[in-house]
Amino acid sequence: MNIINAHKQRLLRGTLLKWDDKNGYHDRDGVKPALRPYYVIGLAQGYQHWKGQTFVKEIIDEPLPDLDELNAAIPRSEWELGLDGQPRKPWQHMYAIYLFSPDRGEFFTLINSTTGLRMLWENFQERWEVMKALRGADVLALVELSSRPFKTRKWGMKLRPDLNVLDWHIAEGRASDASSDATERTTSATEYTASVTASVTASVATAARPSDVLATGQAGDTERRAEGRNPLVVDADGGVRVIRTPRFSNSVMHPHARALHRRRERQPDFAASSRRLGLCRLSRYARLVRLLYPRRG
Repeated sequence: MNIINAHKQRLLRGTLLKWDDKNGYHDRDGVKPALRPYYVIGLAQGYQHWKGQTFVKEIIDEPLPDLDELNAAIPRSEWELGLDGQPRKPWQHMYAIYLFSPDRGEFFTLINSTTGLRMLWENFQERWEVMKALRGADVLALVELSSRPFKTRKWGMKLRPDLNVLDWHIAEGRASDASSDATERTTSATEYTASVTASVTASVATAARPSDVLATGQAGDTERRAEGRNPLVVDADGGVRVIRTPRFSNSVMHPHARALHRRRERQPDFAASSRRLGLCRLSRYARLVRLLYPRRG
């Protein structure tokens, strides 16, 4: 999801972010950016023509023309000297990485034509394409600014810019989609609650069998309570009903509650097991006593 390129007009968007191995990340005024996570919202590349530290022209429309032909059209006598003391090509291939601060809503463009930034740009583009294939086109990387060493031919070991990926997030674009999802979740929760209430209501008051027709408080009802059976109640019209324990059907029971219910049904009778264990120990003790103290004739 390359957000910044939807309405692309130029490579530089927002605040220019530079990098060098002495000062690290900084803007054109030398101010360092805040150390906070940023979203990478886009990648771009293009050609820029500079003359005397002055921006002349930019080409960003793809497909890009041949860079060597553009530089060949400018006489070498007009080429400026680079950091290595050699003539520097006036047209440079620029690589831009667009960063967005979710805290302050600020845009930054990390842009340069150096080998270090090209390596970062190409590496991150490849990683982003793989994550899009795995999680969808709306995935964005949450990164922090960092650096790493790399070996150069002329200068030996140097530092280059790098982005440490903290996490990959899915961009949730429209609020209408979120509100519709919330409405659907509320509707499904309401339907689920209604089905559970209907199940409980149907199972609480069930007509009593003919053998259960006993009034509340009678001896038969007391015996039923002592035996752990369901108690009886008398309705206002004189009918007798059995108050049964509410049982949820599997169709409306939550999966976790259903698993717990089945686990409880499979629990062994610990009291019976304890009694059997006690008898086994007692029989062993009795045999040991008979061996140690045999009867004397």
